[in-house]
Amino acid sequence: MKHSKSALLHAIKAAGSQLELAIILDVNPSQISQWLHNDQVNMPIKYADKIETWTDGQITKKNLFPGLKTISITNKQMSALNQVEMLISAAKQENLTVNIHISLDTPKAPILHPNMLVATH
Repeated sequence: MKHSKSALLHAIKAAGSQLELAIILDVNPSQISQWLHNDQVNMPIKYADKIETWTDGQITKKNLFPGLKTISITNKQMSALNQVEMLISAAKQENLTVNIHISLDTPKAPILHPNMLVATH
């Protein structure tokens, strides 16, 4: 997904310079320049989270990635996500491979069905 150069410029201005933003994001300063000037290099979305937190929401993830779509997760889905995390953690300890099937049976958000989670050797 392509980031907004104008929002990135706003973040650079808020930080004071490309160098200062690089320090805040813990990246090489040349990376900021590449995001700004090279259309082939996209800023990873994880840095949008850092910028949003650092600016107290003045520059949001949505500002940085205007095409970003968000979904809401219900308690039932969160419970399923927690089960997935536990399964993955247990599988890592046993050197197992985890296959996860996701059902898109709701227009709001995908539902993870815990009974469809499988860990195998």
